[in-house]
Amino acid sequence: MAKAVDLLKFLALVLAQGSMIVLVVIFGDVFPRYAYAFAVALSMWGTIFFYLVFVIYYRRFNPFVPLHAPYRKEVKLILLKQSIINGFAWSMNYVMALQANPKVSGLYQVVLSETSLIMICLASLALLGNRYHVGQWLCFAAVMIGGILPIFGGGDDDSAGKDQPWWLLIFMLGAWAVGIANILTENVMRNVHCFTGPENTEKLQLISSSQFLCLSQFYSVLFVFALIWVPIAAEGSIWSTNFLNGMGCLLAGNCPASDVGEGYLGYEGLAVFAMWSSSTCSLVSALIAAAIQRKQDVVYVTVAYTLGPVVSFVILMLGFLMGHFYQAPTVIKVVANILTLGGGVMYKVLTSLYTAKPMQDSWLTSKFKILPFNQCLIEAVEQGSMRSGGNSWGGGD
Repeated sequence: MAKAVDLLKFLALVLAQGSMIVLVVIFGDVFPRYAYAFAVALSMWGTIFFYLVFVIYYRRFNPFVPLHAPYRKEVKLILLKQSIINGFAWSMNYVMALQANPKVSGLYQVVLSETSLIMICLASLALLGNRYHVGQWLCFAAVMIGGILPIFGGGDDDSAGKDQPWWLLIFMLGAWAVGIANILTENVMRNVHCFTGPENTEKLQLISSSQFLCLSQFYSVLFVFALIWVPIAAEGSIWSTNFLNGMGCLLAGNCPASDVGEGYLGYEGLAVFAMWSSSTCSLVSALIAAAIQRKQDVVYVTVAYTLGPVVSFVILMLGFLMGHFYQAPTVIKVVANILTLGGGVMYKVLTSLYTAKPMQDSWLTSKFKILPFNQCLIEAVEQGSMRSGGNSWGGGD
């Protein structure tokens, strides 16, 4: 039963991520100037979304206070510190990746996106002490090769004037930010607990996933505005006009026809729907990923994220469904997605079959990893359960 639940979470993450990519493509085609407005709206909606999940699940209204009594002071400090850093990582992804997207040709986007896989893998080894079997390494390599293969299909026809080193760096940082956020999330989800039960074998999770993500998104709102220099550098003096028009369009449906991409007039309503739907898919993905990372490592989640583009590729080449947004497949893209899908599926299968290798701690992991707390005080556990409502022992929404 547990393996079936894990499989459903994995599939749900892949489908949510694939759907998000399709919806972002639709929005970007119709409103190419609204990247920063998208980033601001997404961070705000993320705060509201995760706060609602937190309130509904725990029947509590203050996500800044730890759910349970054990080690409350220490946990509050961890929650504050980690959510601020995580919020900065998410804001980097929202602003940098979206703003740099039109400045970087598809060829370089593929390469730079794949470097994030290497970064995540190395960080997982060095910072978290995770170790992997040979079969998992081979599957991971297949996923990476599948991601790189489209390079051999040739570059973009409209790449002139793109790919300046500055924007390549900005795009890479935006792509890496998702991996950094997932590494931070694993550190919190897997390690912030204390032990309970007759033999101290049961874990009491001291930070809820919705609580951590709510605060992360809250701080990301602040950092999105702190990164305002990125849209200024990308759009020049018209950035404020684009931002105000974008917010008016996304929040009130007032979308100037002059801001619509060439050939997409009449699709404004669909694009606004796509933006809010893609944002929700992104947030659901983050919530599922956090739940998975209670037990699994960041590479496992990254493989699931990597399978999202395979789903989006299949959807985008369905002409009867995509209509004006249809993207014709090429042989090299078909081969690349088959290889990525095969590697990702086998990684999931082998992870289910293998016994996880013991973590290997080092000086670096001791500086980065959060150490789990020892035995929970019985009196404190009882007080925490009373204060947090009926779901206090779940800790893993």
